[in-house]
Amino acid sequence: VQKALADDYVTLIAAALGRFSALSSQDLRLRCAGLAGAAEAIARELIRGRTGENAACATLAALIVHGIAA
Repeated sequence: VQKALADDYVTLIAAALGRFSALSSQDLRLRCAGLAGAAEAIARELIRGRTGENAACATLAALIVHGIAA
């Protein structure tokens, strides 16, 4: 069940970001899987008090913008 949810989440992210990227659907999906993992890692840092909300948001936004560029 957890794998299916993770797959669905990556599919959702790729669908949302696809119109902003010139990457192939396969490349975009792989990058979105990486972005999902990065988002989880950043959330852990935030929960542990190792970063602030603004820095966490800015970092994830930068990863998304630069990660989907062709």
